[in-house]
Amino acid sequence: MFKESNRLVPTLSAKLKFKRKSSSQWAATGGILASLLLCSCKEKDALLKEQKDLQIALNQAKAELDTYQVKINAVLPNLPAAAATLEVQLKASEKANAELTQTVNEVSSKATRLQDQLNKLRPKVEAYKAKYLR
Repeated sequence: MFKESNRLVPTLSAKLKFKRKSSSQWAATGGILASLLLCSCKEKDALLKEQKDLQIALNQAKAELDTYQVKINAVLPNLPAAAATLEVQLKASEKANAELTQTVNEVSSKATRLQDQLNKLRPKVEAYKAKYLR
């Protein structure tokens, strides 16, 4: 039913493949592990402090986000009415702007005509002055 390869218990041949480590190898491995643990213990406090600072900053950012969300939610219901009011004001401003533009154009054309007439009359006035007002 079970084959030799399906067994969970290592066979004698498998046991012989593993080499035993010498005590100096175990000591070196233990020294490396101890130094890693000591280094990580020193860094642990710094990492915990940094994690705490980051958590505080995250909480502050979440609080600010909640504040902004409350402000947005307070504005959103009034937004359509405010937009409608602004649209009415915009149309009124556009109408007033069009009327003022038309008035400015009319005044400009009158000024141009008057300047043309003045340019035509100026030589005659100069001739009259020269002739009669010496």
